[in-house]
Amino acid sequence: MEQINNENPLMVSTLPIEGERGGGLYKEAMQQLEEISRSISSGELDVDQLAAKLKQAKELVEFCKQKLQTVEADVNQILGEENA
Repeated sequence: MEQINNENPLMVSTLPIEGERGGGLYKEAMQQLEEISRSISSGELDVDQLAAKLKQAKELVEFCKQKLQTVEADVNQILGEENA
């Protein structure tokens, strides 16, 4: 698994939505969200760090939503083909 870089609040922008490691990328995004949640909950972030973490979390959530929508569409297509 690639190292999570907490210094770069825009790390998610380097994660492709599709690819051969798509499932792994989703898992990594979820792990990053968990880490962000822990760092925010710690109460030790200054305002600038908090803003960066929230921006990163928003991008990660959007990535995960897109990935889930893609998988849902694929599953629906497969089920539709089986019923035809």
